[in-house]
Amino acid sequence: MTRLGSKGADEIKQHPWFAGVNFQDLLLKKLKPPFVPKLLSNLDVTNFGKEFTEEGTTAVSFRAGILFPAHEHVSGQQVRERVRGNGLQPQGQL
Repeated sequence: MTRLGSKGADEIKQHPWFAGVNFQDLLLKKLKPPFVPKLLSNLDVTNFGKEFTEEGTTAVSFRAGILFPAHEHVSGQQVRERVRGNGLQPQGQL
């Protein structure tokens, strides 16, 4: 058994579960999400299970709201630059 998508994104797109999804509209953000959670703030985690929200934090994850505003997409290089620019040292591979 192999993981779905191990042969590329098209393998996932062709899966029956995604039948009817217009991936071009998805890419262009033309699709309306079926559910939009209500947030109390940019740092609201009430929609996540406690097993995730009660984990310990690191300097990077603690400051993530400042370094990476909600719904912002950044490259690996941008992550490294922001981490270093905020006086932090990346640990491991970012």
